[in-house]
Amino acid sequence: MQNTSTMASSTIEKLPSLISLFLLAVLNSSDHVSSNYSEEETQALLKWKASLHYHNHSSLPSWTLYRDLSELSLLHLYTNQLSGPIPKEIGKLKSLSDLVLSENRLNGSNIPASLCNLTNLETLLLRVNQLFGYIPEEIGKLHKLFVMEIDTNQLSDSLPKGICRGGSLVRLTVSDNNLSGPIPKRLKNCKSLTRALFQGNQLTGNISKVVGDCPNLEYIDLSYNRFHGELSHNWGRCPRLQRLEIVGNKITGNMPADFGLSTNLTFLDLSSNHLVGEIPKKMGSLTSILGLILKDNQLSGSIPPELSSLSHLENLDLSSNILNGSIPERLSDCPHLYYLNLSNNKLSGRIPIQISKLSHLSELDLTGPIPDSKAFRDATIEKLKGNKGLCGNVKGLQPCKTQYSITMNNQQKRDTILFIIIFPLLLFAFIGIFLIT
Repeated sequence: MQNTSTMASSTIEKLPSLISLFLLAVLNSSDHVSSNYSEEETQALLKWKASLHYHNHSSLPSWTLYRDLSELSLLHLYTNQLSGPIPKEIGKLKSLSDLVLSENRLNGSNIPASLCNLTNLETLLLRVNQLFGYIPEEIGKLHKLFVMEIDTNQLSDSLPKGICRGGSLVRLTVSDNNLSGPIPKRLKNCKSLTRALFQGNQLTGNISKVVGDCPNLEYIDLSYNRFHGELSHNWGRCPRLQRLEIVGNKITGNMPADFGLSTNLTFLDLSSNHLVGEIPKKMGSLTSILGLILKDNQLSGSIPPELSSLSHLENLDLSSNILNGSIPERLSDCPHLYYLNLSNNKLSGRIPIQISKLSHLSELDLTGPIPDSKAFRDATIEKLKGNKGLCGNVKGLQPCKTQYSITMNNQQKRDTILFIIIFPLLLFAFIGIFLIT
C-alpha cells in the first residue's frame, strides 16, 4: 500500500489505486455478493488488470477478489491514461451492461471480437483513444446495445452490416475515424435510431439512399465524407428530424422542396457542396429553425422573401453562391437574427433601411453603401473601421460614387478583400450586410 506522501506526489500515481478502489467497491457491494464463485471470470479480470499500462509503467496494486464476478455490470474507467490493447478476456464478463473506456490511450489493432460475447451490453463507449483496425462484424450480436460511441480513433475498413440487428440502437457515433464504404442497409433502416454521427470519415455512396425508414431520427451528421448524388425527398419526411448536417461532400442537384415539411428542424447545414437551382420557397415553413447554412454552393435565383417567416432564425449564411436580385426588406422580420452573411453573390441594389431593425445582429460582413438612416449616420468610424468597401455619409468613410451599384463586374472588384466585424449586442440598431460579387 502506498503511503500518503507518495500518493500525493503525482496524480498519475494515484490512478491505479483509484481504479482498484472502484472495482473493489463494486465487487464488495451487497448487490454483488454470491455464494458461488466464478474462477473463470475472476481470472479474466485479473489478467486484464495485469495488461493495463501507464506511461510511468507502474503496476496496479494487488487485488484480493473474493466475490463472484458474474454480477459485475458496470465498468467505467474513462478519462485516465490507460494504454495498450483492450484484452480479449474482457469478453468473459458476461453480465456487463456498461463498458466505458473513453478518453484514454488504448491502442492495438482491432476492437476485440470477444466484446461481442457481452450479450447484455447496452452501453459501449470507446471514444477518444488510439484504436485502429476494423470494427468486428460480430457487433451485430449485441442485440441490447443502446449506445455505441467509438469516435475519434483510427478505425478503418467498412461499417459492419449487423449494426442495429437487435433494433435497440438509439445513439451511434463513429465520427473522426478512417472508415470507408457505404452505410449498411440495416443501419439505414434502424427505426430505433435517434442520433447518428458519421462525419470525418471516407464513407461513400449515393446520398439519396443514405436514409431509409428512420421515424425517430433527430440528429444526423454526414459531413466531410465522399457521398455523391442528389438529396432525397425522404429528408423532409423524417418527422422528428431536428439537426441535419451534410457539409463538404459532392452533393449535386436541387434542394428538395420537401425540406419545408420538417417543421421540427432547428439546424440545416448543406454548405460546401455543388447544389444548384433556387432556394425553395417552402423553406419559409421551417418555423423552428435557428441556423440555415447554405454557403459555398451554386445556388441561383433570388433570396426567397418567405425566409422572413423564420421567426426563430439566428444564423443565416447564403454566402459564396450566385444569388441575384435585391435583399428582401422583410428579412428585418427575423427578430433574433444575429449573424447574416450574403457575401460573394451577384446581389444588386442597396442595403434595405429596414434591416436596421435587427437589433440583435452582432457579427456581420459589410461592403457597399450604408443605408441613409439615423442609426448609421450616428455610428462612429470606430464601429465601421476594417471594412474598406463601405461608403456613405459618415465621417471617416469615403463618399459613395454616383449611382453606386452593388453589382461589380470587373475583376478588380471581384478581388475586394472581405472583412468581418463584430458589434456588441447592446448596439441597438447598427447593422449591415456584406455584398460583393
